[in-house]
Amino acid sequence: LSLENIQTLSTKLTPAQKNLFSAELRFIRAFVYFEMVKRMGGVPLVQKPLVYDFSGDPTPLQVPRAKEHEIYDFIYQEMEAIKEDLVANNASKTRSNKYTALALESRAMLYAASIAKYNALMASPISTKGGEVGIPASMANAYYLKSLNAAKQIITGPYSLFNDNPDKGANFYDMLNKK
Repeated sequence: LSLENIQTLSTKLTPAQKNLFSAELRFIRAFVYFEMVKRMGGVPLVQKPLVYDFSGDPTPLQVPRAKEHEIYDFIYQEMEAIKEDLVANNASKTRSNKYTALALESRAMLYAASIAKYNALMASPISTKGGEVGIPASMANAYYLKSLNAAKQIITGPYSLFNDNPDKGANFYDMLNKK
């Protein structure tokens, strides 16, 4: 409802604020879908509010499960669409920005690629006939490339790995215990 109404009902926000908040809402929605698809495979993909009309017929509210790869594709498309709109948040340490969108994109694509590749290698792959669970192995490389491309954009950004100590074991300890 917020996404659908932010442009018309948010009269005190500037167009830039509306754009930023819309992008943040889409980020949260994609993140929630990522959490669901990791656990349940394809879930109903609902992009418009479902409003019951009190007619006694619930069928307009019954949305079938999407294919698992459709949910991962949705997450990718959302992050690609909003990452530049989140640039204005780069100063915040608590809100999503371009790089958190890229991180979600990279992680989700890595999950999808791994499911596609390694599920196909199992003696009895876990999948449903309709594709609600399982991703075709032929899609693995494309997902790996999408993950890699997003990760490369993060690496070239303002963030870097913690590397204060040349001893990698001590570096890891220092990173976790730095105050």
